[in-house]
Amino acid sequence: MSKNISQIENFLSKLLTKWKVSNSVFIGKKPITVSASCKSFVYVDVNSVEDYDSHSSCSASIYLYVRPKGRLQEKDLSELDKMEGSLTEAINGNEDSGFIVYEQWRDSGYDTAINFFFDIVNVSITIT
Repeated sequence: MSKNISQIENFLSKLLTKWKVSNSVFIGKKPITVSASCKSFVYVDVNSVEDYDSHSSCSASIYLYVRPKGRLQEKDLSELDKMEGSLTEAINGNEDSGFIVYEQWRDSGYDTAINFFFDIVNVSITIT
């Protein structure tokens, strides 16, 4: 069984949009610049797909980005918590039997290129 990466990206785009993880979802390429009005966005990077006789599998890194807040440019924990909560609901509420999603790990960091904080949720996807 083989699935194109674009099919997996499309599935994740629809899932994240349906569950309102963010108003802005970028698939495959993180924006180089971010408008001043953008307070948060999601960037999805799908890794290589492995094909097996009965199914395919891959992993994807889902980056939840938030703009620093306030005069001290602090991490917007309330916005990230909201986004992570929505993502967890999306993973647990996925009703597409063709794509089974499991969370693998989480991490966080700061992107100096665009000056945004981010949390990463890495998921494993089994495609039937």
